[in-house]
Amino acid sequence: MRRTPLSVLQKDLLAKGLQAYYRTPLDIGCGSANPGCFGLKESRELDPETMRPKPIADHKERAAHRAAAGLSIVRLVNRGLVKGSSRGKWRLTPKGARVAKALWPEILPLSKAEVARQIAGTLDMRVAVHSVLGPRRQRVRASKASKLAKEPGIEIPWED
Repeated sequence: MRRTPLSVLQKDLLAKGLQAYYRTPLDIGCGSANPGCFGLKESRELDPETMRPKPIADHKERAAHRAAAGLSIVRLVNRGLVKGSSRGKWRLTPKGARVAKALWPEILPLSKAEVARQIAGTLDMRVAVHSVLGPRRQRVRASKASKLAKEPGIEIPWED
């Protein structure tokens, strides 16, 4: 079977996947839910005055870009270069990592010192945030909350 060459978008997605592949130790150290994965969701430009994302100017153009990226991912999956990890997240296969390294030799893995420095910085930031905001509260499911509410002597704080 004759294979067509990779498109520019597919090569860019492989570059993004290679960066995520090299970032795997950092993701594991920081406790990421999907280490070594990449997604298609892109951030929009920020308005410098309000620091909020600018509104989408052309919805049809955005939809066309998203459709093209989705088709490129499907083609990469069919070639065995990428596999799905979770909803909206993909990871390079071993074959995909070899192809991406050949296509993008200028993308290099992080050194051990860089990984350690970034993990320490992330953990310091988490400690600083939790010292100000306090620990994260766990959400209680509605069904569990209603069961607990029926038991005598248990109060459930409801915040609006």
